[in-house]
Amino acid sequence: MKKRILSLKLSIFLLYFPVQVFAENNIEKIDLKNAIQLSLKNSDTIQEKKLDVKKAETLQTEIRGNFNPKINLNLGVGPINKETGDALTSQSKNSWGPILIGNIKMTYPLWAWGKKKDLLNAASYAKNIEEQNVKIEKSDIISNIKKLYFGHLLSKTLLNFANETKDDVEEILSDMKKKKSSKEDQFRLEILISDIKTKIIEIKEKFLLTRKALSFLISGKENGIKYLPQEDWLEYKKRIVRKNEYYISLAKKSLPQWDQINSGILAKQDLLKAEKKSKYPIFGILAEGKWSQTNQRNKQPSSFAFDPYNEKSLSIGLGITMDLDWGITDSKIEKIKLDIGKLERKNSFAQKALTIEIIKSIENIRTSEKKVKYLKRAKKFAKKWLSRVVMAISMGLLNSEKIVDAYGARALTFKNYFEAIFEHHMAWSNLSKVIGQEIDPILIK
Repeated sequence: MKKRILSLKLSIFLLYFPVQVFAENNIEKIDLKNAIQLSLKNSDTIQEKKLDVKKAETLQTEIRGNFNPKINLNLGVGPINKETGDALTSQSKNSWGPILIGNIKMTYPLWAWGKKKDLLNAASYAKNIEEQNVKIEKSDIISNIKKLYFGHLLSKTLLNFANETKDDVEEILSDMKKKKSSKEDQFRLEILISDIKTKIIEIKEKFLLTRKALSFLISGKENGIKYLPQEDWLEYKKRIVRKNEYYISLAKKSLPQWDQINSGILAKQDLLKAEKKSKYPIFGILAEGKWSQTNQRNKQPSSFAFDPYNEKSLSIGLGITMDLDWGITDSKIEKIKLDIGKLERKNSFAQKALTIEIIKSIENIRTSEKKVKYLKRAKKFAKKWLSRVVMAISMGLLNSEKIVDAYGARALTFKNYFEAIFEHHMAWSNLSKVIGQEIDPILIK
C-alpha cells in the first residue's frame, strides 16, 4: 500500500512539475492525425513554397505578353534655331524656339510557328515542379511531426519507468537499512540509484525538448498553445505489410521527386522546340509613325520634300521580324539537348534507386516487427527474474549484487523494447516518405 501511495504521488509530481509548464492553461492534447493537419496549416515554409508556385505562374503571363502587340512610343521637346526658306535655299535667324518630336513603332506577331504554345507548355511544367516542392515540404514536415510525436511518447514512457524503478530501489534500500544489511549491499544500491537518477536527467531533457519542438512545429509559434500527444505511453500497433510491387506502383504515381524529373524532361523538350523555332521569321503586323512640329522652320508644302521638322507619317502593313544571332541559338539548342540527356539518365537511375529504397524500407519494417516480438518476450522474462530476486531479497536469501543484475536486465530490455516500437513507427513513416503519400494503416483508416 505504501508503495502504491508513493507511486501515485510521483505520478502527480511528474504530471505537474517539469519546468512548471504543465501548470499552464494553454495545453491541449492532440492525436497524430490532427497534429499533422495543424502543422501543415501553420507552416510558414509551406506558404513560402506556395509563393514560388505563384511566381512560376507569372512566367506564363510573361510569355503571353511577349506575343501580344509591342508598342514603343517616344515623345520629346527640345530647342532649335530659327531658319526660313525652302528645299533649295534657307536663311538663318538669330532666335531659338521649341520643336516637338515623337515616334511610334508597333509589332504584332501573328504567326510564330507554334513557339508560344511550346513556351507555355514548358512554363506549365515548371509550375508543376514548384508544386511538387510544396509536396516535398509537406512530406518533410509530416516526417518530423511523427518523429517528435513518437519520440515524446518514448521519452515519457522511459521517464515514468525510470522514476518507478528509482522508487522501487529506494524502497528496497530503506528495508535493507532497517534490517541492517551489509554496508557493501547498501553501497551497491546507492550506486544503482545514482545511475538511475543520471538516466532520469538525460531522459527528462529529451522529454522537454521533444515536447517544446512538437508544440512549436504544430502551432508555428514559439509561445503558442502547448500540444501534447493524447496517448499516455508509446504503444506498439501491428500493421499489415503488402507486397513490394504494390508500394513501387504507388511511388511511380505519387512520388514528387519522380514527377519533378519527368516534368523537367518535358519542359526541356518544349524549350528545345521553341528554341529551334527562333531561327524562323515571325510573321505579323508592323507599323511605324513619325511626328514633329515647330514654328522655327517653314513647313514644306510638297509631299516629296524631306521635312524632318514638321512631319506627320504613318506606315502599317504585314511583314516579318527575324533575329540573326550568328550561332547563339545553335549553342542554346545544344545545351538544352545535353540537359535532356542528363535528366533522362537521372530518371533511369532514380527508378532503380527508388525500387531499392522501397525494398529497404519494407525490410526495416519487418526487422523492427521481429525486434518488438523478441524484446517483448525478453522484457517478460526480465520482469519475472526481477520479481523473484526482490522476493528472495525480502526473505534474506540473496545479496544486492543480484538486485543490480536483475534491475539492469529489466531496464535494458524495457528500454530496447520501447525503442524498437519507436523504430517500427519510424520505419512506416520513412516508407510513406519514400513513396510520396501516406500509407501507414493507422493514419489512413
